[in-house]
Amino acid sequence: MTLPYDQDQLRQWKRQTLAALLAVGLDPQPLGKRVMSLKEPLLKMSKSHNDPRSRIMLNDSSDDIRMKIKAALTDSEEGLSYDPVKRPGVANLLSLMAYMDKSRRSEGQIADEGQALSMRAFKNEVSDTIINGLADIKARYDYFSDATRRQHLQDVMALGDKRARIKAEETMVRIRRLVGTDSI
Repeated sequence: MTLPYDQDQLRQWKRQTLAALLAVGLDPQPLGKRVMSLKEPLLKMSKSHNDPRSRIMLNDSSDDIRMKIKAALTDSEEGLSYDPVKRPGVANLLSLMAYMDKSRRSEGQIADEGQALSMRAFKNEVSDTIINGLADIKARYDYFSDATRRQHLQDVMALGDKRARIKAEETMVRIRRLVGTDSI
């Protein structure tokens, strides 16, 4: 079913939907920053990009991650600075490092602390930070890659899917009632 609408109606519907979600105790939160491509830092990182060196996959080896970060597009300007407009490649690596940094430093803090680093040394630190940040995830990924565990996971996911669909339908009934679209 399609409903014709104009931009004012769309904005009103969004406000009503947000109010309805808040009324039933759901508080939608915006997603974090986008992770950008290593080869084209103005584009988001995507597994559909032609160049596999443009992205880091969870099952990439440490050597693969180091190679991809080493080949990441940066510039020849000295020092580190977080400037997504003038230095998108460096800013992207700073962002990746900030995402994975266990001490939760900001991009600016990392750039300030790494002023004396060469680009090569900086990329080595980015690689180390990403590898360390993904270590627990990779260990769990490897653990569940076993065929027996994979089947167990599929069974658990199927059960979770069934429960989530039931819960989602209950929530949608409440939302439709609150928004006033339950009769459409």
